[in-house]
Amino acid sequence: MSDLHLRDVLDEVIASVAAPEAAERMRADAATARQASTGTVIADPYLVAIAEAIAGALSLSLPDAYRLIGQRAMPTLEPLLRADLRRHTTALTFCLHMHGVVDGALQALVPDAKLPSVDVEMINASRLRISLPASDEGVGLLQGLLMGLARHYGQQARFAPTPSNQIPPGAVFQGRRFQDVSFSEDSRGPFRAAPLIGQERRHVAPAVATRDNSR
Repeated sequence: MSDLHLRDVLDEVIASVAAPEAAERMRADAATARQASTGTVIADPYLVAIAEAIAGALSLSLPDAYRLIGQRAMPTLEPLLRADLRRHTTALTFCLHMHGVVDGALQALVPDAKLPSVDVEMINASRLRISLPASDEGVGLLQGLLMGLARHYGQQARFAPTPSNQIPPGAVFQGRRFQDVSFSEDSRGPFRAAPLIGQERRHVAPAVATRDNSR
């Protein structure tokens, strides 16, 4: 069983987007966080504080900050997910088994909390429909994780809104959010990391440019 914890993953995320001094300040501020929003995928004080710090430092919205966290978390998560990643050759087939991954390896990151139920439906040979109870921030985190997963397989995740007439009415009242996703070969070339906080600030982080624009 891995000793990796959510906080370890977030510390690596901070290190990937912030210069050392700025990263240390962010960790110190996040460590003092006492309350967390209950609308995110994981109501963890450290996660919420880090997301808010990244949003402020890079002039991002909170959903964009969570999306960036999801993207940058994948390299740290890969050793934890190694067995699951090796079972599949594409991001799509990996996602078809996401329920087991969430209940297994990812749940181990937060042993004191229960991760939300994630449902995956295959729409056609190239498109999946994923649903889970989440806020806008939670959807951003999910998208970021899927982007990082796609990059692992040399692919690119493309998102589209689920048609409203295809969403069960009861699911909306339960707070479930729906997201259609497809995966294509990534022709963008090598991934370029966002500038380090403390060295350069931009109003739009490069990672945000990878958001879905396929509507």
